[in-house]
Amino acid sequence: MTKISGKLICVVGPSGVGKDTLIRGARKILTKKVFVTRHITRPNKADAETHIFVNNATFDKMMHNDNFMLSWSANDLHYGISNEYLAKIQNGLDVIFNGSRRALSEIQSKYPNIYIIWITASKVKVKERLIKRGRESEEKIEGRLKYLNLAIPEKAIIVDNSGTIEAGIQSLVDAICNL
Repeated sequence: MTKISGKLICVVGPSGVGKDTLIRGARKILTKKVFVTRHITRPNKADAETHIFVNNATFDKMMHNDNFMLSWSANDLHYGISNEYLAKIQNGLDVIFNGSRRALSEIQSKYPNIYIIWITASKVKVKERLIKRGRESEEKIEGRLKYLNLAIPEKAIIVDNSGTIEAGIQSLVDAICNL
């Protein structure tokens, strides 16, 4: 268990609920908060979240060298959060990252005082967004829709992003500011 003095805030939700869009919007408003740039084994694309691309071999080496305060795998990709963010939290800064619902129990066991913000959206809205995003086949989209209703942790703060982008961003900003 790692002691922290700033807040560690994990934003999660199924693919297509608009996490990246909401986080980008909140980042512009909450300039005194630290938003994580993750290491991901996915090449950068113009319409995707900003991240540091690393190939699998580099990611494995970084894992072996304990370069990450957190790491997980999801959807055939590997994600890592650099140890530099742990120092920011220990110095009293609030750090916000885009996490994984399936890795939450591991994340919570390492950081039990973490705050979880769970982004939701209607199934219709999620399907529409996934199709528009154009990264996956119809079969993969249907597979993702099956995982929309994973159990939400009891202490999670729920942000519904079924409305406008502006309303969703404001809801996320409000959730972060009210922690």
